[in-house]
Amino acid sequence: MRNNQLITLLCSLNNIPEDFFNNWWCGIIHFTKEFIKITLIFERQPPSIIKKGKNFGAKIRWLIGSKLDCNMIRGLTGTATIVNEAWLTNEGENRSSEASVTSIFNGVARFEYHRNSEVSATLYSSKLMSISRKMTKRLEKITDEKYALKFSTKITWNNEELDIAVISLPICLTTHQVQDELSTGKIMWDYAFAAKDRQAFQVPDTVQWSQLADALSGLWNSRIGCTLTKDHIKYLYDRVFVEDPSCTEIPMRLISWNNITKDNMPGMNFTFWNWFYKAMKLVKDTYKEAWMSGHILGFIHREKAKGLLEGSRPFTFLFRFSESIEGKFRNLQEVG
Repeated sequence: MRNNQLITLLCSLNNIPEDFFNNWWCGIIHFTKEFIKITLIFERQPPSIIKKGKNFGAKIRWLIGSKLDCNMIRGLTGTATIVNEAWLTNEGENRSSEASVTSIFNGVARFEYHRNSEVSATLYSSKLMSISRKMTKRLEKITDEKYALKFSTKITWNNEELDIAVISLPICLTTHQVQDELSTGKIMWDYAFAAKDRQAFQVPDTVQWSQLADALSGLWNSRIGCTLTKDHIKYLYDRVFVEDPSCTEIPMRLISWNNITKDNMPGMNFTFWNWFYKAMKLVKDTYKEAWMSGHILGFIHREKAKGLLEGSRPFTFLFRFSESIEGKFRNLQEVG
């Protein structure tokens, strides 16, 4: 009421139309409410793959929290839940659907003031106890599903209750380690190729090979600690498109998600992604130090490997990834 009286007084003193001032004031109120909402962010995202029954954490920060009334923050808590693509797609519609939301054990966090004026809430040892999925038993369908962590809270500002929520980057939910392979691929594709203003979890089905090569190199770097070389990328290109290894140039080619994860490689009973992921896992789990030291070439054609061994001292050997068996090395040796 006081605001309305102040606006009327100012308008009468300055011959300003009251409608003009009311619109201006409503604009400020609307902007402030939206600003309060969008400044709640994930400072530390949850893991991109969350396994049922395994602890995980995340940190939520309110960028302007120190500017809000301290009484508003004191005792304030937020609740984390898992939402699926249907929940995000139907924004504003049937948001309370239990089929779209999965609860989290230990998913409530309290906002705290810190000495550096930071206002944040941290999820510790949170755990997913169940997963709400579409009715399917196929592994491909299960790992095709993407979810997000939603952290929501409610405050009273300007005599109005504001529901505020922040949504994490897409995540995959698994119940068994065997699902990690496809889930890792799904997350890599999403993080690398999602458009800035996309709807829900939409991603392109097809990208340029050069884009996929950058994504594969980035994933290798995050897991192993170094990027893939140009020779590695050329070898992978030859494996995907069955090209002549003697050709040094990589032409512009399109590749789809199905090409690398659904279609078997020529003459093989596994996909490119099956083969690449298991090669990466082999190095990460057992040979990371040797790879980082340059003692393993891995991604190299058989004939080129033979050429490198020619003229070497007897019993010099070279490791390359098997092309017919997933997650195995082939040992070529110069016997002299």
